[in-house]
This record gives sequence, structure tokens and C-alpha cells, in this order.
Amino acid sequence: FKAMYEAINTASMLLFRIQNLHLYLDSLSDGLRKYVSSWFQVDQLYRKYIYLVRQSNAPTFFTELNTLVENHYINNFLRPLNDQWQSEVDKLKQWRSDFVEMQSTFFEKHVNPGLRDNTKVAVIISDGMRYEVGEELANRIEGQGHLKAEIDSMLGMLPSYTQLGMAALLPHNTLKIRADGNVLADGVMTMGLANRTKVLSAGVRSGSRALSDAEIREMTEEERRALFRDNQVVYIYHNQIDVTGDKLSEDHIVDAVETT
Repeated sequence: FKAMYEAINTASMLLFRIQNLHLYLDSLSDGLRKYVSSWFQVDQLYRKYIYLVRQSNAPTFFTELNTLVENHYINNFLRPLNDQWQSEVDKLKQWRSDFVEMQSTFFEKHVNPGLRDNTKVAVIISDGMRYEVGEELANRIEGQGHLKAEIDSMLGMLPSYTQLGMAALLPHNTLKIRADGNVLADGVMTMGLANRTKVLSAGVRSGSRALSDAEIREMTEEERRALFRDNQVVYIYHNQIDVTGDKLSEDHIVDAVETT
């Protein structure tokens, strides 16, 4: 019964939080600031509720509560927030915010300081991981007691699709979208691990490599030591969440998040 009790408790917290929300924003930056400070918790609680209901294996028991949660989440959170957000986006002359940095500045802001300090940097890119998931992950890491975690946000690229977002995280001066959707960083293709390693190598003279999470998990301990001994920057690409939504259904995304 543990999952059932936790689901009911989570629904209670979710409905209480929605009921006490003051969904008002007067600019794009104001909306971003309010979301990362508190509004994200609604999405987080909703995801956790769906996950716990699935874990309970008692869908019939939750039929009435599911309807209540869905109605409040959609009608009292998503729709009014979306309407206000769209209104602010329509006013913009360019996609910028004075609250957060652009995703395209990631390498300069978060990798270059490590290069200048001559420290090792590992970047794990988990496709489809929302801010609210990252916040929970940071809390879990801190909860282990011997590690420190901080969370920050960045403004994603437009148009919002994987190829452009992945390219924006690599070192570059210019990004160019080709007619077929592929993205070039300083004239170099960015699709695939080999191309991403090539782009990384151009920006990191002290050794770098891009690989998948499957590759690094299959390595022996000695191979992993060699990887970080020979490279100052390692990019690891993980795709549990996004690929689940593409290949299975959105219903399974909550399970993929937990696995991730």
C-alpha cells in the first residue's frame, strides 16, 4: 500500500499548491524567475503523482482522483500559465532574457572555467530532462551526504529541437541550421558522436571526447581511468527520457525519468 498512500499524499500537496498559486507574470524574465523558484514544483508533483499511481498497480482505485488532478492541473495551471506565457513571448523582438543565460553560452560559462583552472570536466547531457527533474536529481545527490550539487537554468534555443540544442552545448562561435535540419558549429557537422568529438577537439586542445552513456558503462574501470587521464573534457550523451517518449508513449516517460 506504500505507493497508494504516497500517491494520495502527493495529490493532496499538488492540489493545495495549485489552489494557492498566483499565476501572474509581467515579462518573459519574470515568468522564468517564478518558474525556477516555485512554479516548477507543480510539474514535479504532477509527475510524481502519475508515477506513484502507476507503481500502485491499482488504476481503478484512482479513477476519481485522477480526474480531479487532471482537471486542476490542466485548467488551473497549464492553460492560464500558457496563455500568459504566450502573451509575453508575442511581445518579444528577440529570444533573450536578462534573468538566465542562453543555452548557446553553456561551453563558455560552464566548461571554460574548468579549462582555465586546469581541472577535469565531465558533461552529462540527458535529452528531455526538464528543470523540475534536474532539481530533484540535485536534491538526491545532496542527500547522499558526501557530494555537493547546485542547479541553474538556461534559456533553450529556438526552434526547439534536439539537433540545435545539442549543437548549442558544444564550443562554437557560430551555429548554422541547414535546410535538412542538421546543424553546423563553425562549419562542422554536429550530428553523431564522431562529429561532436571533432567539434570538441577544436575547442579543447588538452584532449576531449564525446561518447554515449552505454559506452562508458560498458568500459572497464581501467578504461574509464584512461578516458579521464587522457582527456580534460568528456561529454556523455544519455537518452532514456526522450527516446521513451518517441518509441513507447508519454505514459512511460514518468518511469523513464525515475530510471534516469
